[in-house]
Amino acid sequence: MIPVSNDDLIEMNIETEKDEKYKNILIRQYNIIRKDKDEILKKANKLYKILRKIDKDTSLYKRCCNFIMLEEKVKEYLK
Repeated sequence: MIPVSNDDLIEMNIETEKDEKYKNILIRQYNIIRKDKDEILKKANKLYKILRKIDKDTSLYKRCCNFIMLEEKVKEYLK
């Protein structure tokens, strides 16, 4: 998950999408995310906590977003 200001989110009405293939993809993704929301959030929070504690030279840290830096940049952007 990437930190984003609520002001920068754009609400989308999937039902108004004209491209039927894209609309179907969005509907499938939405349903999967909604069904697995709690598990996704649980894993994202667990990863976030791990990354704050581990050594920056580990392969896990290297292949993940730098959440601390991203959060700082969002705060700077909002000023």
